[in-house]
Amino acid sequence: MGVLFIVAQCLTPAVAALDIKSTSWRILGCSSVVALIAIDMAVSHTGTGYFDYSFGATLGAAVLDAIRFLLLIQPLEEYRHEADRVPAHQLPYIQRFFWIMSISPRGIGWSFKADHSVPPVEPHHLARGAFIASRLRRILVYYPLFEAAQLYIRCNPVFSSGAPLFSQGYLLGWLNTMAMPFRFYAGLNWIHSLAAVIAVGTALHEPQLWPVPFGKLKDAYTIRRFWGRTWHQFSRYTLTLFGPHRHKRSPWDRDTSSDPKEMEREPWVTSYIRLCNAFLCSAFMHTCGDVVLQFKIWEITSPTTGSLQRANHPNIIGFSIPFFLLQPVGVLVEDVVIETGKWLGLRKRGWGLKNAILIAYPILESGGAGDGVTVLERVADKSFGIDLAATIRSWFRAIHRVPPSGRSTKMYRVRSTKYVFHVITNNLETGAKRIYPGMFCYHRGRRPTRVGGTDEPAALENAPRSGGTQCLRRSSSPLSLVPDEFMEEAPASRAAKKPKRAETRPCPACNEQIPVRLLEAHTVLELQRVDEIVRHIGDAEPLPGADDLEEV
Repeated sequence: MGVLFIVAQCLTPAVAALDIKSTSWRILGCSSVVALIAIDMAVSHTGTGYFDYSFGATLGAAVLDAIRFLLLIQPLEEYRHEADRVPAHQLPYIQRFFWIMSISPRGIGWSFKADHSVPPVEPHHLARGAFIASRLRRILVYYPLFEAAQLYIRCNPVFSSGAPLFSQGYLLGWLNTMAMPFRFYAGLNWIHSLAAVIAVGTALHEPQLWPVPFGKLKDAYTIRRFWGRTWHQFSRYTLTLFGPHRHKRSPWDRDTSSDPKEMEREPWVTSYIRLCNAFLCSAFMHTCGDVVLQFKIWEITSPTTGSLQRANHPNIIGFSIPFFLLQPVGVLVEDVVIETGKWLGLRKRGWGLKNAILIAYPILESGGAGDGVTVLERVADKSFGIDLAATIRSWFRAIHRVPPSGRSTKMYRVRSTKYVFHVITNNLETGAKRIYPGMFCYHRGRRPTRVGGTDEPAALENAPRSGGTQCLRRSSSPLSLVPDEFMEEAPASRAAKKPKRAETRPCPACNEQIPVRLLEAHTVLELQRVDEIVRHIGDAEPLPGADDLEEV
């Protein structure tokens, strides 16, 4: 994470610890924190889509936390820790700062914790040694599961093509639907367990302060209970503060434990409005993840290709919104069904069974899984000599092979510049798209004998032609030449005109050393442009560079 994010995370409790009463100064402090987070959102990236999205959602949560602690509440007066002997506002400033820094996101040990929202630590794990051993076991279980989900998402073409999740059949459709939330579930479990081992092992915290991040799956028999009890509660109190006003009382006036009966007296309409506001804030938080991914897409462009307009890039901002806005609708429908079942005299449990996860879960199309090699792949390669990723990909290709009858794959020839040609295949069954670059040797006017793997539509031929090239076709017949009107002369003397001290790299076609600026200007840029065209094949919107696209 970026330095500005760390500064913002420290600035929020620093301003809150001042216990400022003036609304203007509190707004100024909150605005400063939000500005730092917004800048960090634009400049900090991890290089992997999944982690960039998670980082963006974390930045969105930090914005909501700043609004919570600096505008909506006064934590020094409204919160109380179970170990407090005097109100926090009576402490010295430095103690107030660390007091606010130690506030648990789930309210563990604090006056605002709901009894049912966080499962307690098992009694037999309260001893320090037993607790550490239990969390180490969780790491050994959940980390391989996290990597397995990561590998499945990266190797399954449905996640990179934008095709419907159930396009691969009913069984794989369910696996595809569960893959991304399970990856988050397993990832948060092993990361939380690792942090718990460090905190408890160094005697910074007691074991009871580190319960498991998720509740029991058996409690998730309704959508409302899934979000309120089974899913993690790290953002619960930040999200629920936005909504109808709740009566504020000092935690020193009476017992700090929550009163379930008092919570039940809240009108249903008020509760539902607060629920809608919570999911609206959650949509904002995850949209920040979309924004970070969008900045990553914009920054893919090489510094030497500044003329490329950002408007041509796909826009993914707001991609996460529909999922979270559908949740209150699902809760409303669910409540109506349950109440109807009660009115008809049916058993509540039979009417309450739901699957809360399968409500339009969004798929991140912007490189969600990343390209990193997992530990599972390394172990399989070193121990058994198996390329695990290639094996899984070949398995997906085998079970979804195109039937002999009928044509279910379209091919497109793309002239994206004067010098670089490509062929794109679009599988009509799975929606998977692949680019086969015709890496034309523009400074010698010829193609390489072979580019890429053996699964290309056709073998590439070495056909020298100054200023010309050939297109790829799914045929063993000689490849037809690209029309001359598509071409522009690329004299062989161009390489000789390069500065003597210019940085050079081998040409992808002929392996001759040529200036890097030529490679970047005529190859790298256009591979990106073809990627833009791929994203729009089959869309109803006008295709960028449609004049350069021809179906083969």
